[in-house]
Amino acid sequence: MEMSKQSRSEGSEVQTTLVDSALVKFKVDYEEITTHLREVVHSYIFSAGGHMWRITCRSFTVNGPAKCGLCTIVEHLSKSRCSKAIVEAFLMDKEGNPSTSGKQTDLVENYIIDGQITIICSIMVLSDSSIPVPPSDMGKHLGHLLDNTVGTYVSFNIGGKTFHAHRAVLTARSPVFRAELLGSMAEATMPAITLQDPCDPHSLDRLKLTCAQKLCDGLSVDTVAVTLACAQMYNCPELKNKCMDFFAKEENFKKAVLTKSFFQLGLQFPSVIDEIWERDGL
Repeated sequence: MEMSKQSRSEGSEVQTTLVDSALVKFKVDYEEITTHLREVVHSYIFSAGGHMWRITCRSFTVNGPAKCGLCTIVEHLSKSRCSKAIVEAFLMDKEGNPSTSGKQTDLVENYIIDGQITIICSIMVLSDSSIPVPPSDMGKHLGHLLDNTVGTYVSFNIGGKTFHAHRAVLTARSPVFRAELLGSMAEATMPAITLQDPCDPHSLDRLKLTCAQKLCDGLSVDTVAVTLACAQMYNCPELKNKCMDFFAKEENFKKAVLTKSFFQLGLQFPSVIDEIWERDGL
C-alpha cells in the first residue's frame, strides 16, 4: 500500500501521533477461493482515522496448478487525501493464537475452522504535525463540575444509592430526561428523583448495552441463569443471545441446570426454559 507524507519546511519539528486505529476480523471460505484461482474476495469497507479501508484476499498458483497460495492486501479507498499508517495482518489458528505466516500444508490442519480461514488486520493511522494537539480533556472538566456540584444539578436514588448528575448533560443525552427536567413535569423542580429502571424508559440505549457487556464478560455456570433473567426482563436481545449460546455448550448446560438460579429462572420465565430446550434440541 502506497503512503505519502506532506513535505515540511526545514527547521520545523515534526511529531508523529496516533490518530485512530481499527482491528478487523475477516473470514474467507478456503475451498471457494482456492478452487477458483485468481478469484478475489473483499471484506466490508471500514473506517479508520477518517479514511476508508478494505481487505482483499486473492489466490494464486504456487509451483504449478496443483498448489495455490493466498495473498492478503489492505486497500486505502479514500481519494480525498493521502494517509500514513502502520498495517499488520496475521492468521488466527484454531487455538485463537495469531500467526504471521503459515505453510500451505499447515493451513488445513492448523488454521481452517468450519471451512474458513480467519484473517486479523490492524491499522494504526498516523499524522505528522509540527504543532501537536493534545487529546480533549472535556470529560475531566465535566467530572470536576460534578464532583463540586457546581451549577444546576440533580441527584437520583437508584437501588438505595445516590448518584449526582448535571441537568444539561442528562437533557442532551436523553429526550425523556429533557421532557422531565426542562418541561412542566413534576421532576423539573425536584432536587432528587427516584428511578426504578433507568435505561429503557429514558432511552439510554448505549448505557444499556454497556451494562449488558459487563454482565456478558462475567458469564459463568453460576451467573448465566440470573443474567438471562435480566436480559429477558429488560428486553436485551444481545445479552439474551450470548446467554443462549453459553447454554448451547453441553458442558456448560450440565452444570448450569443444577444451580438455584436456573430453578428460579424456570419459575420466573418458563418460556425461556422452553427456548433453551428447543434451541439445544433437548
